[in-house]
Amino acid sequence: MAPPDGFRLKSCRCQCAACLEFFGSVRGFDRHRTGGYASAGRRAHTRRCLTLAEMIAAGWQQDARGVLLTPDARRAGSALGGSIDTGGDTDAAAWSDEDA
Repeated sequence: MAPPDGFRLKSCRCQCAACLEFFGSVRGFDRHRTGGYASAGRRAHTRRCLTLAEMIAAGWQQDARGVLLTPDARRAGSALGGSIDTGGDTDAAAWSDEDA
């Protein structure tokens, strides 16, 4: 899948090789992965990508180019406090895509 028009992949922007979605920041990319890693006594991991519907329900937004942005109080209409546990930092107010 090619990047959206006007969107260049660079150090802070990325595309997931598994789900092919585009993210405005590495932090956003990291947060879209959920589940646990394989560990001693558990052979399989449960890591997966959140679906687009799950991300939107948790307050994520897609910009006009289709790039996913994490919830951010500074972004008009954003809904903080999504209920999906992505296994990362739970401080929703800290979610942002500074270089989106």
